[in-house]
Amino acid sequence: MSYTIVPNTALGMGVILIVTLACGSVLQVPCHNHATADHVGKSYKSNPKVADMAVSFANRSNNS
Repeated sequence: MSYTIVPNTALGMGVILIVTLACGSVLQVPCHNHATADHVGKSYKSNPKVADMAVSFANRSNNS
């Protein structure tokens, strides 16, 4: 699992946390600032259950 933080050019403020999970799923999480995005990214890396929940949520959101 890895993550990248990029500027949110659509809004002109904030950042987007892009999380790539081991299964190949990619999540894009909008965050207010770099520190928040870094904290969330580290949380994904340190707790596999969080990543599993995120994939489950992303799949549910994409299928509706």
